[in-house]
Amino acid sequence: MRLLTLFLFLFSLISCDTPMKTRDPGVSAGGSGIIQGGDGNVTDGSDKENEDGEDEGDGDGEEDNMTDVGFEQCNTNYQYFAGSAIGYMALCQSDNVETQFKVKLQNSDFSVGTCFVPVYIQSNGNSFKLGIAECVHNEADKVYDMILTKERSETINGVMVLKANALTPYMQCMSAKVDYLNAYPGCQMDYNCSMAADQYAQAVCSSFVSNYANYYKQISL
Repeated sequence: MRLLTLFLFLFSLISCDTPMKTRDPGVSAGGSGIIQGGDGNVTDGSDKENEDGEDEGDGDGEEDNMTDVGFEQCNTNYQYFAGSAIGYMALCQSDNVETQFKVKLQNSDFSVGTCFVPVYIQSNGNSFKLGIAECVHNEADKVYDMILTKERSETINGVMVLKANALTPYMQCMSAKVDYLNAYPGCQMDYNCSMAADQYAQAVCSSFVSNYANYYKQISL
């Protein structure tokens, strides 16, 4: 029953969403663990370079001094269980800048990586992506300052958290119906073709839920 509920939720997402580019995975991290932007690799937040490629050390500059602004009420206790592959985690959104977050995970991950996708959750529980994924290798119990990339006008009111090895199947699920319609011009106007697109999307999303049920968690903010 849990898998069926998860499938119905995910399948509802793809019906209104359009494909979006995704960093799969990618981060650029600062000395204090800043997840900001992407370069195609999962990193651990141990280095930061300036525009000239020079090492800036442990990040004692103005950017790091400002990372707590807007997080005065942030609760970094472990509030969420994000599946057995991720474990317990804390997540706070800035009161001032919607794309800024603090995240802390109870388990270290130096091999696979954990990814974060900004989403908009509708009143009926359906949701859609607002931007691309940001991913990181993390140290247990370390608070990371994270900036998510937003590419739509809706307000970020949720975050999809996934292990990096579940990110591609998730994105394939999210874009499955649109990908099918785009592959067959005029398909949306043809009843049989539209039904085939729904069936294709159902199969893709069912596969994702069956194989990665413990690898993701959507958090409502």
